[in-house]
Amino acid sequence: MHGVAYQGQWRSLKQACAEVGQPYERVRQRLYAGWSLEEALATPKGVRGYQKGTERPLPQHSFAAAIQRYLAAHPEEARRLAEKYGWKDV
Repeated sequence: MHGVAYQGQWRSLKQACAEVGQPYERVRQRLYAGWSLEEALATPKGVRGYQKGTERPLPQHSFAAAIQRYLAAHPEEARRLAEKYGWKDV
């Protein structure tokens, strides 16, 4: 059986979610995104997240983030590609 230690007791993640009134799927997604168990269970919806219409940072494991790191390390290549494709924010 898989479980979590929360507030000094061992229980299933679903039980911990039910005790604090958080939907299981929300907590599971937060854990997958790298939140701590305590933060995932205690944070109300929308408190730590981003508001609609604001820019979100790229996950560091994403392909777009890898390209962004490459272009930052190779500014000449970034300028060449910006001119070729008409990019404005490089």
